[in-house]
Amino acid sequence: MHRVSYHKRAQKALRSIPSARARSIVESINRIADLDDPTSDSNVRMMTGEWHGSWRLRVGEYRVIFDLTATGEGDAELVVFLTHIGSRGGIY
Repeated sequence: MHRVSYHKRAQKALRSIPSARARSIVESINRIADLDDPTSDSNVRMMTGEWHGSWRLRVGEYRVIFDLTATGEGDAELVVFLTHIGSRGGIY
């Protein structure tokens, strides 16, 4: 499992989302963190434009924007760093 880290902005956004949906988002995040390659999930896409270099996870009407970074402890160890969480209309 890859490590998951939340930016303060992502933590705040997650707290403002209804609890049932927030649980679903956290489960989806944990699911991709368990994958050898978090980008292989069908709901994960590479971002373009101003978000180039980041990834997007679709969870229903919500989007989770995250970056993948190596920890330096080995090439297989990644950190899934969540930068933004919000509704589709409000996040882009």
